[in-house]
Amino acid sequence: MVTVVRMTSSENYAESTNDPSDANPQLVDPNTSNPSTLTDEASSELNVALSVAIAAGRHVRDQRAKIADLSASVATKSSDNDPVTEVDTSTEQLVRRLLSTVRPNDTVFGEESGGELPEEGTVWVVDPIDGTVNFLYGIPFYSVSLAAQVNGKTVAGVVVDVAHDLTYFASREGGAYVRKGALEHETTEPRVVASDKQLSVSRKHDLSHALVSTGFGYTASRRHVQGTVVSAMLETVRDIRRLGSAALDLCHVAEGSADAHYEHGLNLWDYAAGALISREAGARISVPQRMSLGSEGELLMAAHPELFDELKEGLARAGGLDPIPSE
Repeated sequence: MVTVVRMTSSENYAESTNDPSDANPQLVDPNTSNPSTLTDEASSELNVALSVAIAAGRHVRDQRAKIADLSASVATKSSDNDPVTEVDTSTEQLVRRLLSTVRPNDTVFGEESGGELPEEGTVWVVDPIDGTVNFLYGIPFYSVSLAAQVNGKTVAGVVVDVAHDLTYFASREGGAYVRKGALEHETTEPRVVASDKQLSVSRKHDLSHALVSTGFGYTASRRHVQGTVVSAMLETVRDIRRLGSAALDLCHVAEGSADAHYEHGLNLWDYAAGALISREAGARISVPQRMSLGSEGELLMAAHPELFDELKEGLARAGGLDPIPSE
């Protein structure tokens, strides 16, 4: 469980072998104008989120290429199955440092270092590597996730698929998009450009024809219940995928490469950005209460609005609507 502590822009971080100060990205001016379809507030937060998340994605990519043996730099968190690497830690340090340069008075809430989660003001919610197990094993399915919340509501979100150099992003009431190749460019384009592809959810309305993604927890007790639910769901859907990064799973719902996603026990940093991207692409989505901990096991669901109720009914039949807490 993450300890929630006060973190400020002046916080000093311990040195690591993957020093994020090695990177010196140029952040965009947060006041850069965006298309009129975006609200001013969401536009400003999206500009910052894009710059910081892409810089963090470059750091993750570069560090993964440098490390031949990650086993020497791995610790565990909630259980022996929940690893954290030095790259997770150094990436979050980088995000905090970059945000402190442009938003010194904002709060940062991150997976690795905690932080405050106030109901008022601007909070940046960061998961430095969502899919750490994949990252550890060299499976190309992990991401950097960064969301901006204003007064408790997510107004901008960015998820960087590092291995495939795809940057998914959205702003509240501004639509959802994906950009190819952002990690290769020296500068970050803060606005929606012609080469960005607007995202739209799948039009599947029949659960029996739906490809559904899910995820598993880190404790044996939760996995046992989740396995029972998956077994029952397999009788009612086309197929189920477990890819290992909830942030990317939600982006796949947004782009239509998955028809639905459900998962128990996510923390805010796991889904804050991906949920906005999915919703802005047309999905109906229900998320855990903002202050709930992943250990409480609340359910997240995302699907096309006409598939959502079928997904909910299928989970009810499978015994999967109730929370599945960790024990």
